[in-house]
Amino acid sequence: YELLQCLVDAGNDVVKDQGIKDVTMHCEDMLNASLDNVAVLVLTSQCWDPELFARVEDKLSSELPEGALVVDYTNQLESCPVFGGSPVLTVAGPVSWNPHQTLYVWRKQASLPSSLVPTRQAGTSGLELSTMGFGCWQLGSKGADDYWGLEYTQEAANAIVSKAVELGVTYMDTAEDYQKGGSELQLGAAIKSLEGTARGKVVIGSKILPNHCDQVRKSCEGTLERLGIECIDLYMVHWPIDKNSMAHFATHGPGPRDYAAVGDVASE
Repeated sequence: YELLQCLVDAGNDVVKDQGIKDVTMHCEDMLNASLDNVAVLVLTSQCWDPELFARVEDKLSSELPEGALVVDYTNQLESCPVFGGSPVLTVAGPVSWNPHQTLYVWRKQASLPSSLVPTRQAGTSGLELSTMGFGCWQLGSKGADDYWGLEYTQEAANAIVSKAVELGVTYMDTAEDYQKGGSELQLGAAIKSLEGTARGKVVIGSKILPNHCDQVRKSCEGTLERLGIECIDLYMVHWPIDKNSMAHFATHGPGPRDYAAVGDVASE
């Protein structure tokens, strides 16, 4: 009862703080109740049983009106995309077993379209690329001594790649020379961390240095190993200013890759 009263008090505090008018509090099983007219939803501990969380998240994502507030004392909504990644405010909710208990208030965000970025066919191939790509040169940077002067942790890379794919930027551009392979390593791990069907949306392009074009298979296999994949979607010459590198791609058959068209490339 103490926890329930604490949550109800927090809900009333939120109503006052946000200036919400004409609110009537009801105690119901949210999984069986309509959320169509809810302005403030206070979640109790029962909602966070591990077996129920997926159902709760799905219910909130599909039925809770945009702009509605949710009071959550476990802060698990931090991982739910429709709540924007950070609470709109926090409320003190001391209870006898935790005098410093904090309650988190989240706002339901407007739904994003299925993809904010259109796709386009790559040349005459069957490969579909997002018209905006994510350049991965900075991935793998380890700090002040690297080109970018910043450290990109794996956690940061995972978050950036996940957000890019969520917004429809599904083409990832890397190269064997970016951070001496560190970009490919970090990108590969970030792609593996993607959930659900997101991985299947990603198109990966990498590049071989011109002076490595006498050992294309070796370079490509190194790229595949670092990325943790069996074949690459798009394999290109990095800064193709070497006549010999262009000659190789103009005269050699396809290697271990899905899509790689040399088009009108010639050695001269």
